[in-house]
Amino acid sequence: MCSLAWPRWRWAAFWVTARIPLTTDRAPAARPGPVPVRAPAGLLPRLTAGLLGLICVGTLLLAGLSVANRYATAAREAAASRELTAATVSPPAEPKLGMDREKVEHIANDNDLARAAAAGREPPRRAGTDCIYPPQATTDMEGGLHLLRYCFTDDRLTEIKQFTVPLESP
Repeated sequence: MCSLAWPRWRWAAFWVTARIPLTTDRAPAARPGPVPVRAPAGLLPRLTAGLLGLICVGTLLLAGLSVANRYATAAREAAASRELTAATVSPPAEPKLGMDREKVEHIANDNDLARAAAAGREPPRRAGTDCIYPPQATTDMEGGLHLLRYCFTDDRLTEIKQFTVPLESP
């Protein structure tokens, strides 16, 4: 027999009261017979099950590593592509003292016309230096040609010199 009552506390949904009779009117249930006991499995089925489990775990591990490798390769390629795009889009840096000759020539290559204009009119340069003249020459209203010279010692940029050469009219 069971009865329901309203809760005594606010947080309870309902209150259950149960009464258990001390005597039974029914006869006890029949007990089942002895349960048969299975003989333990032999060694071969257990080894087979263990080996099958190891194969499944190994296969799942290899599949996970394959997916992770594909993701890592794609991420590396995307990063390299972004770096390549950034390198091709960004403007070249200005040459700075101490840079390698190769880097400076990548930014500003030598121009024969600027070299010819500077010949005999350029300021003196240090002994043992080799200079390039990039094609960044500009003129002013007074008839001067502004040239730029990069000088190297042992393939290191050691001097950046701007100078003006007068223009002669023919």
